[in-house]
Amino acid sequence: MFETVIAAFQFGGWAFLVHLAALTQVIGYLIRDQLILRIMLFVGTLLYIAYYRLYPDTPLWDAIFWGTALGCANLFIIVQIIRDRTCFQMSSDEERLYAMFNHIRPGDFRRLMKIASFRRAGRSTVLTREGDRPDELYYVIDGDIRLEKAGRRFSYSAQTFIGELAMVTNAAASATVALDPGSNYVAWDRERLDRLISRHPTLKLAFDLLVTRDIAAKVQRA
Repeated sequence: MFETVIAAFQFGGWAFLVHLAALTQVIGYLIRDQLILRIMLFVGTLLYIAYYRLYPDTPLWDAIFWGTALGCANLFIIVQIIRDRTCFQMSSDEERLYAMFNHIRPGDFRRLMKIASFRRAGRSTVLTREGDRPDELYYVIDGDIRLEKAGRRFSYSAQTFIGELAMVTNAAASATVALDPGSNYVAWDRERLDRLISRHPTLKLAFDLLVTRDIAAKVQRA
Protein backbone atom coordinates (compact mmCIF):
# COMPACT_ATOMS: atom_id res chain seq x y z
CA MET A 1 0.00 0.00 0.00
CA PHE A 2 2.76 2.42 0.97
CA GLU A 3 4.71 1.63 -2.19
CA THR A 4 1.61 2.40 -4.29
CA VAL A 5 1.27 5.83 -2.68
CA ILE A 6 4.96 6.55 -3.22
CA ALA A 7 4.71 5.55 -6.85
CA ALA A 8 1.71 7.82 -7.37
CA PHE A 9 3.55 10.80 -5.93
CA GLN A 10 6.71 10.09 -7.86
CA PHE A 11 4.71 10.59 -11.03
CA GLY A 12 4.93 14.32 -10.52
CA GLY A 13 3.07 14.17 -7.22
CA TRP A 14 5.88 15.52 -5.06
CA ALA A 15 6.00 18.62 -7.30
CA PHE A 16 2.56 19.50 -5.96
CA LEU A 17 4.20 20.27 -2.60
CA VAL A 18 5.79 23.45 -3.91
CA HIS A 19 2.40 24.76 -5.08
CA LEU A 20 0.77 23.81 -1.79
CA ALA A 21 3.60 25.49 0.15
CA ALA A 22 3.26 28.71 -1.86
CA LEU A 23 -0.54 28.69 -1.53
CA THR A 24 -0.29 28.19 2.24
CA GLN A 25 2.05 31.15 2.61
CA VAL A 26 -0.05 33.37 0.31
CA ILE A 27 -3.09 32.64 2.48
CA GLY A 28 -0.99 33.43 5.55
CA TYR A 29 -0.03 36.85 4.17
CA LEU A 30 -3.74 37.65 3.78
CA ILE A 31 -4.36 37.09 7.51
CA ARG A 32 -3.83 40.00 9.91
CA ASP A 33 -3.48 37.96 13.08
CA GLN A 34 0.26 37.60 13.69
CA LEU A 35 -0.01 34.17 15.30
CA ILE A 36 -2.06 32.60 12.49
CA LEU A 37 0.10 34.32 9.87
CA ARG A 38 3.29 32.87 11.32
CA ILE A 39 1.76 29.41 11.74
CA MET A 40 0.77 29.44 8.05
CA LEU A 41 4.29 30.55 7.06
CA PHE A 42 5.75 27.80 9.23
CA VAL A 43 3.54 25.15 7.60
CA GLY A 44 4.52 26.49 4.17
CA THR A 45 8.20 26.26 5.12
CA LEU A 46 7.76 22.61 6.16
CA LEU A 47 6.13 21.87 2.82
CA TYR A 48 9.00 23.55 0.97
CA ILE A 49 11.50 21.46 2.95
CA ALA A 50 9.56 18.30 2.08
CA TYR A 51 9.63 19.32 -1.59
CA TYR A 52 13.39 19.96 -1.53
CA ARG A 53 13.92 16.53 0.04
CA LEU A 54 11.48 14.39 -1.94
CA TYR A 55 11.08 15.82 -5.44
CA PRO A 56 14.61 16.22 -6.89
CA ASP A 57 16.69 13.14 -7.65
CA THR A 58 19.32 14.63 -5.35
CA PRO A 59 17.95 16.43 -2.27
CA LEU A 60 18.63 20.19 -2.23
CA TRP A 61 20.52 20.21 1.06
CA ASP A 62 21.43 23.92 0.96
CA ALA A 63 17.76 24.86 0.51
CA ILE A 64 16.77 22.37 3.23
CA PHE A 65 19.33 23.87 5.62
CA TRP A 66 18.16 27.47 5.15
CA GLY A 67 14.52 26.43 5.11
CA THR A 68 15.07 24.73 8.46
CA ALA A 69 16.80 27.85 9.79
CA LEU A 70 13.89 30.03 8.69
CA GLY A 71 11.41 27.58 10.19
CA CYS A 72 13.22 27.54 13.54
CA ALA A 73 13.38 31.35 13.64
CA ASN A 74 9.67 31.56 12.88
CA LEU A 75 8.86 28.88 15.46
CA PHE A 76 10.77 30.86 18.10
CA ILE A 77 8.58 33.93 17.44
CA ILE A 78 5.43 31.78 17.45
CA VAL A 79 6.33 30.61 20.97
CA GLN A 80 6.94 34.23 22.05
CA ILE A 81 3.55 35.33 20.68
CA ILE A 82 1.80 32.47 22.48
CA ARG A 83 3.55 33.41 25.74
CA ASP A 84 2.51 37.03 25.26
CA ARG A 85 -1.12 35.95 24.94
CA THR A 86 -1.33 33.38 27.72
CA CYS A 87 -0.98 33.38 31.50
CA PHE A 88 1.25 30.31 31.73
CA GLN A 89 4.16 30.27 34.19
CA MET A 90 2.80 32.95 36.52
CA SER A 91 3.25 32.57 40.26
CA SER A 92 0.23 32.71 42.56
CA ASP A 93 1.14 36.30 43.56
CA GLU A 94 1.45 37.31 39.91
CA GLU A 95 -1.88 35.68 39.01
CA ARG A 96 -3.54 37.55 41.84
CA LEU A 97 -2.10 40.87 40.70
CA TYR A 98 -2.87 40.15 37.05
CA ALA A 99 -6.55 39.84 37.98
CA MET A 100 -6.32 43.52 38.95
CA PHE A 101 -4.28 44.45 35.85
CA ASN A 102 -6.27 42.25 33.47
CA HIS A 103 -6.37 44.62 30.48
CA ILE A 104 -2.58 44.40 30.16
CA ARG A 105 -1.40 41.66 27.82
CA PRO A 106 0.19 38.71 29.66
CA GLY A 107 3.51 39.30 27.91
CA ASP A 108 3.63 42.96 28.95
CA PHE A 109 2.57 41.98 32.47
CA ARG A 110 5.50 39.55 32.68
CA ARG A 111 7.85 42.37 31.68
CA LEU A 112 6.45 44.46 34.54
CA MET A 113 6.94 41.58 36.97
CA LYS A 114 10.60 41.12 36.01
CA ILE A 115 11.44 44.44 37.66
CA ALA A 116 8.78 44.24 40.41
CA SER A 117 9.27 43.31 44.03
CA PHE A 118 6.46 41.66 46.04
CA ARG A 119 6.59 42.72 49.67
CA ARG A 120 4.69 42.21 52.91
CA ALA A 121 4.72 44.84 55.63
CA GLY A 122 6.03 43.21 58.81
CA ARG A 123 5.25 46.38 60.78
CA SER A 124 3.83 49.82 60.03
CA THR A 125 5.59 50.73 56.79
CA VAL A 126 5.92 54.23 55.35
CA LEU A 127 5.85 54.22 51.54
CA THR A 128 6.01 57.95 50.81
CA ARG A 129 6.61 61.09 52.83
CA GLU A 130 4.94 64.39 52.03
CA GLY A 131 7.38 66.71 50.29
CA ASP A 132 9.89 63.96 49.41
CA ARG A 133 10.28 62.57 45.91
CA PRO A 134 9.72 58.78 46.10
CA ASP A 135 12.20 56.49 44.37
CA GLU A 136 9.61 53.76 43.84
CA LEU A 137 6.08 53.31 42.59
CA TYR A 138 3.84 51.08 44.71
CA TYR A 139 0.66 49.11 44.25
CA VAL A 140 -1.09 47.99 47.42
CA ILE A 141 -2.77 44.61 46.92
CA ASP A 142 -4.43 44.31 50.32
CA GLY A 143 -4.28 45.82 53.80
CA ASP A 144 -5.10 49.16 55.40
CA ILE A 145 -3.61 52.38 54.03
CA ARG A 146 -3.19 55.50 56.18
CA LEU A 147 -2.58 58.92 54.62
CA GLU A 148 -1.49 62.16 56.25
CA LYS A 149 -1.63 65.40 54.27
CA ALA A 150 -1.27 68.92 55.58
CA GLY A 151 -1.85 67.67 59.10
CA ARG A 152 -5.04 65.80 58.21
CA ARG A 153 -5.32 62.03 58.40
CA PHE A 154 -7.31 59.70 56.17
CA SER A 155 -7.76 55.99 55.64
CA TYR A 156 -7.81 54.43 52.21
CA SER A 157 -8.71 51.09 50.66
CA ALA A 158 -6.24 48.77 48.97
CA GLN A 159 -5.88 47.83 45.30
CA THR A 160 -4.47 51.22 44.44
CA PHE A 161 -1.22 52.85 43.33
CA ILE A 162 0.85 54.92 45.73
CA GLY A 163 3.26 57.48 44.31
CA GLU A 164 1.68 57.57 40.85
CA LEU A 165 1.18 61.36 40.83
CA ALA A 166 4.81 61.90 41.75
CA MET A 167 5.79 59.61 38.88
CA VAL A 168 3.52 61.33 36.34
CA THR A 169 4.48 64.88 37.35
CA ASN A 170 8.06 64.09 38.48
CA ALA A 171 7.28 66.00 41.67
CA ALA A 172 7.43 65.30 45.38
CA ALA A 173 4.84 63.12 47.11
CA SER A 174 1.67 65.00 48.04
CA ALA A 175 1.04 62.95 51.19
CA THR A 176 2.68 60.65 53.71
CA VAL A 177 1.37 57.13 53.13
CA ALA A 178 1.84 54.21 55.52
CA LEU A 179 0.65 50.61 55.52
CA ASP A 180 -0.51 48.58 58.50
CA PRO A 181 1.36 45.36 59.38
CA GLY A 182 0.42 42.42 57.17
CA SER A 183 -0.31 44.52 54.09
CA ASN A 184 0.85 43.09 50.76
CA TYR A 185 2.16 45.38 48.07
CA VAL A 186 4.34 45.56 44.96
CA ALA A 187 7.16 48.04 44.32
CA TRP A 188 8.88 49.18 41.14
CA ASP A 189 12.03 51.25 40.92
CA ARG A 190 10.90 54.38 39.07
CA GLU A 191 13.94 54.72 36.84
CA ARG A 192 13.84 51.07 35.75
CA LEU A 193 10.09 51.33 35.18
CA ASP A 194 10.52 54.46 33.05
CA ARG A 195 13.13 52.72 30.91
CA LEU A 196 10.97 49.63 30.53
CA ILE A 197 7.77 51.33 29.42
CA SER A 198 9.70 53.65 27.09
CA ARG A 199 10.95 50.57 25.19
CA HIS A 200 7.50 48.96 24.85
CA PRO A 201 4.78 51.22 23.39
CA THR A 202 1.92 48.78 24.07
CA LEU A 203 3.01 48.42 27.68
CA LYS A 204 3.25 52.19 28.04
CA LEU A 205 -0.30 52.67 26.74
CA ALA A 206 -1.67 49.96 29.02
CA PHE A 207 0.24 51.20 32.07
CA ASP A 208 -0.75 54.81 31.46
CA LEU A 209 -4.39 53.67 31.31
CA LEU A 210 -3.98 51.85 34.64
CA VAL A 211 -2.54 54.91 36.33
CA THR A 212 -5.11 57.25 34.78
CA ARG A 213 -7.98 55.09 35.99
CA ASP A 214 -6.45 54.95 39.44
CA ILE A 215 -6.08 58.73 39.62
CA ALA A 216 -9.65 59.21 38.37
CA ALA A 217 -10.98 56.84 41.03
CA LYS A 218 -9.14 58.75 43.75
CA VAL A 219 -10.49 62.07 42.52
CA GLN A 220 -14.00 60.64 42.49
CA ARG A 221 -13.65 59.35 46.05
CA ALA A 222 -12.27 62.68 47.23
